[in-house]
Amino acid sequence: MVSMNRLLILATVFSLAITTLNAQYVVGIEAGLGNAWFKISDYYYHAPQIDNDLCYSLGIFYKERRERTINIGFEMEYMFKSFDSDLNCSSRSVSSFRTLNYKTGYLSFYFLPEIVLGKKLKYIISAGPYLGILLHSHKNGSGEYTEWVNPGNHKDYTIDGSANADFSNLNIGLKAITGLEIPVKNRIRLFALLGYKIGANIAQGGDLCPTGLKLYPQVIDISVGIGYLIHNSNMQKFTDKIFN
Repeated sequence: MVSMNRLLILATVFSLAITTLNAQYVVGIEAGLGNAWFKISDYYYHAPQIDNDLCYSLGIFYKERRERTINIGFEMEYMFKSFDSDLNCSSRSVSSFRTLNYKTGYLSFYFLPEIVLGKKLKYIISAGPYLGILLHSHKNGSGEYTEWVNPGNHKDYTIDGSANADFSNLNIGLKAITGLEIPVKNRIRLFALLGYKIGANIAQGGDLCPTGLKLYPQVIDISVGIGYLIHNSNMQKFTDKIFN
């Protein structure tokens, strides 16, 4: 797990960076609802059966708005996911089952260059990398273990606690977004966005899956946001001197 002090430092650096990049930009908040699942490497026989489930996100964003087609965007997002997993690790000599519910929360930082089309109503296409940090995780459920050669050796057990050993602390991946930026009044902007992201392997073994199995998280989500257009004339003069 990453310490709170390091998270605060990352958030501060992120905030300072995005607020000094350009003279005209949109800052705001957004909330999303999505469908999350895992792509499972298929080389291993004992793969868990994982149900698709809903995920929820809340984030803040920065979107550059210079008079050009390609702009820079950043986002910081918290995403909560809950899913069920059934794992059968039985063999000829042992019967072993686990049924668990997992809950995870990741804080992710995105770098999202944007193609922005339109003058007032804007159509946005963006894609870029992200870094996710595991903030918390929990698992609860039950298991069963029986030795066929020794039927008397049978036990039922419960699992309830942290799932940090089952997931990697960091996750990297790619995210792509398309959607609309809608001017409402004065400097207020509404956003309606459709996104897809895929991450690198997050499995660490533990109770989630056998060691060596790879799980690649994927999400399709719909999000809505509200932003405020900021125009800094002093910063504009400074950037004009540099770029012109």
